[in-house]
This record gives sequence, structure tokens and C-alpha cells, in this order.
Amino acid sequence: MAAPRSQPLLPAALGLLLVTAGTAFGLTFATQLEWQQRDAVTATVNDVTLSDPADTGPRVAANLSVGNPLDRPIDVSSLRLLVFEGDPPPDRDDRLSVPRSARIEQVTIPACGTVTVRAHADVRDEDVDRTRRALANGTANSRGLLTLRLAGREFEIDVE
Repeated sequence: MAAPRSQPLLPAALGLLLVTAGTAFGLTFATQLEWQQRDAVTATVNDVTLSDPADTGPRVAANLSVGNPLDRPIDVSSLRLLVFEGDPPPDRDDRLSVPRSARIEQVTIPACGTVTVRAHADVRDEDVDRTRRALANGTANSRGLLTLRLAGREFEIDVE
């Protein structure tokens, strides 16, 4: 009696199923591993200046250096940045920029790359002179949270 024709198809189908499941697991594992390593992304403020454009009013501009050591690009989503006078943590009276007024360029940081991103935050008219002095004297500091997106999921990192 001859063997049924479906007998050689069974090992081939099983092999295809194992390869497909292994590939799906590998891709999911790599993405999850990168997600767990998101804390390695860094953001630091390099330079803060004061400007007073006629159309927007006084504001501070800050250059943020964002480093991405991951094997995948990440997107900049939003920023909460506070510029203040003195040492951290800032008191309410130390604030130079208006809280929650920061705006940042929407950029993609390439895998294993570093990008300088420009951010702006409003300054109250009554704080312009104090901000100018603090920047000139080197007593201005900044802290914040940068929201980034990796593989469709958002996360925050500290900005110092």
C-alpha cells in the first residue's frame, strides 16, 4: 500500500509554523528589549538665551542635546521645561519662564544618534530683567520632562 500524499506536507507545514512563530517572537522580543532600554535616552540643556521678538513677546530659547543610543529612531513629542534662578529644586519665586509654555521642534532622532533641538518658553514681562541678569551671572538653571515616542508608545525622560 502506498503512503498518502499528505504525509510529506505535514513536516513542511510544521516547519513553516515554527519559522513563523520564531520570527514573530524575535521581532516582539527586540521591540520589548528596546522599550526596556528607553531609560538610556538622554536630554541636556546646552545653551539658554533670552529673546524678545515683537510678535511673540519675551521668551527663553534653549538648545537641548538629545541622545538616542537605541537601535531604533525615536520621535520628539512635547516638552515641559522650566527655567529658574538658583539651585534646584526651584521655588515658586525662582521661576523665570512661564510653566507649561514650552514649545519644541517635532523631530526624529535617528538610531544611535544625537540631535540638537531648539525649545522656547515664555517669560513674563516683569521677569525679563531678572532673567537677563540670571543668564549673564550664570545663576539660571533649567529642568523639565521631554516626551518621546518609541514604536508607537510614549515615554518621558528628565531634562537637566
